[in-house]
Amino acid sequence: MIRQSTILIFLTIISLSMVSRAQVAFSTEYFRLSLDENGSVTELTEIASDVNYAAGESAFLIAIKEEGQLLNPVDFQVRGDLITYHFPGDLSIDLKVQSKGSYLRMEVEGISDTGRTDAILWGPIKTTIGETVGEFVGVVRNQDYAIGIQALNVKTTGGRLIDDQGFVPPRGSTALIQKYGSSLQAFCIDRTRPQSIEVWNGFGHTEVLANPDFGLLGSAVALFGVQEGRALEVIELIELEEGLPHILIDGEWVKSSPLAGRPYIISNFGESTVDLMLDFTEKVGFYSLYQSHPFQNWGHFDLIPSLFPNGRKGLKACVEKARERNIRM
Repeated sequence: MIRQSTILIFLTIISLSMVSRAQVAFSTEYFRLSLDENGSVTELTEIASDVNYAAGESAFLIAIKEEGQLLNPVDFQVRGDLITYHFPGDLSIDLKVQSKGSYLRMEVEGISDTGRTDAILWGPIKTTIGETVGEFVGVVRNQDYAIGIQALNVKTTGGRLIDDQGFVPPRGSTALIQKYGSSLQAFCIDRTRPQSIEVWNGFGHTEVLANPDFGLLGSAVALFGVQEGRALEVIELIELEEGLPHILIDGEWVKSSPLAGRPYIISNFGESTVDLMLDFTEKVGFYSLYQSHPFQNWGHFDLIPSLFPNGRKGLKACVEKARERNIRM
């Protein structure tokens, strides 16, 4: 009888283990993310409608770059809110996944060998949504639903990892149109090592010093799914909850302010002509005056003496004149 009970307990443990590995899910109020037995994303589901927007292609939450090669996980384990992904060569990475109500927060909590890992790639998260793809903001939408990714700290960059220095194309690549719909991605480069990079395609072998605060540990992103009309609301919530820059115009968030898209005057004004340009800006009813070329050099950013003979004090005086007239400069 004791022997049979022992066997029964053993079989129960095995059964529970197989169930937990068969599918692992993390949910918010509106969104469910599920992983299969290999750790690949199988669900990006709107909970209310039970519609799954996962593209059905192999897609992991993270990958790594090691010695120039991109490596996907080969196995994973889940313990509560901690996912451990295993990579070739006995390398493992711990991800902490937390539901924050409206979004999932994912952070790199541990790496078995930081010396071997050059970069971490978040995603690509592959979706079937291809109607509206926001390359910079990192949100994809159709008429019903939106799925988005947001970088949560300065060491994490929204976009596709193109090269070793972390170049991001001018149009952005946090979300990209794909044949299956769209992809969402971000990355973090280990900058605790010195680098030699090319700047602006014209300054090769520029030395960048190591920065001990810009390692891979702590890289974090938010992933969310929400009804299409509430995407901006969730992004604002993420900014506030995560202590990210939250820019206001006259007390209203810049991404929802009607003033953010107003036209502005571009002019090469200086101290002697600023009043004339402020008069003109006010006359046409514009909101902002933009100085197109105030610097005589890049790096030190010294002001052009013929425009600003009093230097930074003169420029500050121009800004104060604009502020008094409720014009942004």
